[in-house]
Amino acid sequence: MDYAEEVRAWASLLRSSKTSTLKFAVARAILDEVRDAATAEGEVHISRDRLSFRLVSYYWYQVRLFRLKQAAAEIQEPNVVRKLRDLNLTSDSKWHPSRSYIQDVVDFVSEDGFREVIPRFHSGIERTIFEVRAGGAIAIAGRPRAFAAALEPLLMRSVMAGWAEQVEQYNLTPRVLAKVSFNGQRRTSVSKWAKPLREFDDACFYCRTATPERVQVDHVVPWSFLFDDAAWNLVLACDGCNNSKRDWVPASRFLTALCERNRSLTDQGAAGAFAKRVHFSMTQLPHGGAEGLKQSLDMLCEQAYLQGFSGDWSPS
Repeated sequence: MDYAEEVRAWASLLRSSKTSTLKFAVARAILDEVRDAATAEGEVHISRDRLSFRLVSYYWYQVRLFRLKQAAAEIQEPNVVRKLRDLNLTSDSKWHPSRSYIQDVVDFVSEDGFREVIPRFHSGIERTIFEVRAGGAIAIAGRPRAFAAALEPLLMRSVMAGWAEQVEQYNLTPRVLAKVSFNGQRRTSVSKWAKPLREFDDACFYCRTATPERVQVDHVVPWSFLFDDAAWNLVLACDGCNNSKRDWVPASRFLTALCERNRSLTDQGAAGAFAKRVHFSMTQLPHGGAEGLKQSLDMLCEQAYLQGFSGDWSPS
């Protein structure tokens, strides 16, 4: 089957003018629905509620956890993004689709958020990718569906890469593509480093409680900013400090202490897997090695503040 027109439609979508990331979000929803309905026949029908739910789920971690801006100015951001940012939730950034506050956002997008979604989607696109049905639902049928189903992996990679490229224009933050694609699943655990950290310094890095009974491995510079488990950034924290600090950047004295800890590890030529990981991880920083750690930390923390992360945390 000749899909020349469909190729032009998706190509024009990816390069069309966008003031926000909303077109990418709708395109991702279309591809997800086509993939999930791969064995069904007929058109793929996406109700307003279903599309709203998908948009909220895509933006949830980007906005609530990583604090990614989705347009050059707040007024240009999609309604769903502004609604998520305004939620009065102090600590819970995990996606709980059954929670009432999430359903409230989904209902808002379904009722009020589509003035900016469907009518503008095909602006600048040579051929329509979906058709509008009664009640604001959309449908992908015939050739557009067959094309999307056949090339879904390639189209999805292109959509996510385009989304990340646009987000990079508005944010100073590491690993943008990984953050845009994040689905809430942590693939590694840092708890395995608690033992070697205890062997080096068996005390809470923050309050200095010696040999704490319950201890966590904490990211000094918040994981939700770095999106990385780099060994140079890992320390022991008692439960109280770990729960209080959350995703704050700590006070400067702790950043100085982190530099001293890592310099001590490398200067002593400490053996073991953790010390080797600390040494290697510091070589990956913008100003590589222990000598450049302070400069790298200053740069990363400044970016974190600009991204909306709070600073100067200390134990209460």
